[in-house]
Amino acid sequence: MFDVRATTRLLPPSFPRAVKLMSLKSTIDMFSTICDQLHFIASLPKKLGLVEIMDEFDQFSHQQPSILVRSILLQHYLPVGTGKVFSKTRLSELVSEELRAYNAPPAVNSLFRSSLMSHDHVKLVMNAFFVSAAHVLEGLFAAKCNTRARQREKLAMLLEELGVLQSEAERADSIVDTILRDKLGEKDITHISSGVGENIQLYYPSSFTSSLL
Repeated sequence: MFDVRATTRLLPPSFPRAVKLMSLKSTIDMFSTICDQLHFIASLPKKLGLVEIMDEFDQFSHQQPSILVRSILLQHYLPVGTGKVFSKTRLSELVSEELRAYNAPPAVNSLFRSSLMSHDHVKLVMNAFFVSAAHVLEGLFAAKCNTRARQREKLAMLLEELGVLQSEAERADSIVDTILRDKLGEKDITHISSGVGENIQLYYPSSFTSSLL
């Protein structure tokens, strides 16, 4: 599940100098804990949003699972290399749903989506943003399922990727805003936005990443 080079020993194998065997009670307690953790993984709800599922990952990490159990969690939720949650739904689609639930920007809002996504430039930019966001989130989930030391290394790199994603979000905001104004006009936009209420924030800066950061 993780980078093989991070766990490969460069020194030749040697016998341990001291071995402390676990008692029967400690062994049973360890296996009981692992079984409870595996039950937690198996019962993980499949209809949670990205924010809620991250809270579940954080709650799980408080149980101090072994690297094997962490690897099983990642393989169960988001198999590495597939980009699909539970091997069914693409992570990029969940990003779109999360944005729609958070502040419904025009590109994912039902009032404007069909009109905007029919524009080739908007479709290209938004699909590229969703793919980039999914890549960053995939790395974030992988970092949460790693050891504490590896988490710090991964998160340091992810901060740089989040900065790039922020720039992409601002670019996507600008493009969608320009094209939406050209299609509907200033007066129509004001009329529609006032009619649907405050849940639709049409021109909120970096609205695409505000729910991810």
